[in-house]
Amino acid sequence: MSRGDERIGELLEKVWSKGAKLEDHGRNFQFSRWKEAIEELGLDEKDYLGAKSTDAELPWDMVDIGISHEYFVNELKKAKEVALTIDCRDQCIGCGMRDMVEECGKLTSDNLKKK
Repeated sequence: MSRGDERIGELLEKVWSKGAKLEDHGRNFQFSRWKEAIEELGLDEKDYLGAKSTDAELPWDMVDIGISHEYFVNELKKAKEVALTIDCRDQCIGCGMRDMVEECGKLTSDNLKKK
């Protein structure tokens, strides 16, 4: 569901109408009603499962939180390398927030200690 788009809401409603409640993947989970609902809505599971390209448009891309797509891609690469990102209060890491948050860049460790 976390990789879904607006169509997942329709899927949840459809599965609920088929009797699903707070199902888990244990003995209460009825895969058949989910498959049936997916087919009825004409959804393709492949659109939601498996690897995604870092260039693929994601359902939440329309939400601008100030952090650039390139920054997230770079962080993904670093995570795969088990590399850490420095604390931005010590040095700007170029995430893109400076354009949205006036205090960004002024919230350094030294400035916070002075308060």
